[in-house]
Amino acid sequence: MKTKAFDCVDMMHEGAAWVRSQLQGLTPEQRIAWWAERSDEFREYCDRLRREAAVRAQAEAPPAQP
Repeated sequence: MKTKAFDCVDMMHEGAAWVRSQLQGLTPEQRIAWWAERSDEFREYCDRLRREAAVRAQAEAPPAQP
């Protein structure tokens, strides 16, 4: 039988278990704050990736012809 090197379903379950462990014992207000903080972190991460991609694209672009 073939063994999977990567199992998406297992990864999803592990991620969900981590989130449950982080939220365990928090009040609804604390949970909302936790999700807001994670969302802000993700937004910043995406913005950084976009900036880095733009810099790479500009560096790789051929020079403009006059």
